[in-house]
Amino acid sequence: MLTKLHIVALQDYVKQGNAAGIHDLLTHCSVADQKQGKQIVARTMANRRDCSLQQSIEIYSALLQYDLNLYFKTFLLYGETLRDEAAFWENLSLLNKVGELLQKNRPYYRQQLLNCWLCKLNKDKDAAELLKVMRINDVKAKMSYLLQAATLYAYYLLIVIALQQDAETAYLKKCCTHILSTPDSAVPIGVRRDVVNFMVQYFNIPDMNLRFFHKLEVGTFSYAERSYESFVKVIIPAERIQHFVNVL
Repeated sequence: MLTKLHIVALQDYVKQGNAAGIHDLLTHCSVADQKQGKQIVARTMANRRDCSLQQSIEIYSALLQYDLNLYFKTFLLYGETLRDEAAFWENLSLLNKVGELLQKNRPYYRQQLLNCWLCKLNKDKDAAELLKVMRINDVKAKMSYLLQAATLYAYYLLIVIALQQDAETAYLKKCCTHILSTPDSAVPIGVRRDVVNFMVQYFNIPDMNLRFFHKLEVGTFSYAERSYESFVKVIIPAERIQHFVNVL
């Protein structure tokens, strides 16, 4: 177990912005003590009395440069603790160094980060900024990451991006097929069918041969464009929505 002196030292290193000190202390610990130490570091960084948002991101950016494998999972959990802190999502540009590192070294980790965080965002501009700082610039690449996130909000963002950036109909058709066939999606198949039904009519995608097709009124499309909440109301009828609370 970490001694009290070790714990105080870790807390002081965070307050000083001393990533090198944190890394040096943890790399000389056992695996169990490293786990405890990383939790202490994350808690201290999440406490705004001890560490500003900018300072905490700078510390994590440095730690990930030292050892991506050692610190990445804790970094993801740190982001989870900030899911309700508006300042974090409004300052995603602070993650530029992290995005550069993941682009060069660990595309798989970048996918994990996007899967974890894209579904936490509730503003299109935040999602756009996250994709930007993670160096995802190609339209198809953006949509591919959203498909892999496999949440209802990710599907909504995919539709928004496809509309804004004039995605190819042939690629949208592939997206629909992928949504229907995703085995590990958190979104029930019935809701995924509703998403695809919406996309087919919204983008006029031909030759999908949907057995579950039901025609949507023209006015519902402009209503769905207003927000994620409006989109959900359009694709999931009121009498069914209570059954799918977990995917909203």
